[in-house]
Amino acid sequence: MDLDRNKWYVRWFFWSLGICDEFTGGCQGEYHNNGTNLCHFCRVIFLYAPAVLLLHITLIVFALAVLIPFPISYFGGSGYLRWLGVIVLMAFIIRALKIFLRWFSNLPSRPRKMRKPEKPVEYAGPSFLELVWEWLVAQKKKICPIIRFVDARTGEVKNA
Repeated sequence: MDLDRNKWYVRWFFWSLGICDEFTGGCQGEYHNNGTNLCHFCRVIFLYAPAVLLLHITLIVFALAVLIPFPISYFGGSGYLRWLGVIVLMAFIIRALKIFLRWFSNLPSRPRKMRKPEKPVEYAGPSFLELVWEWLVAQKKKICPIIRFVDARTGEVKNA
């Protein structure tokens, strides 16, 4: 089965692999080149990524709970708000400098050439619901088909 690399669910898969690679040490390039099977593809999309996102949200909520109520109870509201204002102001200044430097470095020094219009994409690939249906059928048959990732513009499959 060939999947277009530009489909939202394939991008979600690679983004989810990036999240998982933060914990495991990384093998994302292997999947870009060699592909994977449908069961692993759906397991990453439906199980691993939501679990990791839920844990990240829990961590952020816990960190906010630690950073807001506890300092107020120890230092008082006025001292906490004063230091919070200083930190927010510094973050704003740093962000504004980064945006200005990025804008300043991207100023064109000469006129740019007009791009040629892209050819219409011929390859559509299966939709997300068709892919989920194939996964359900594969779970019933206990045989997971191999997935290759195709570049829709060129039609080439990157295999090692």
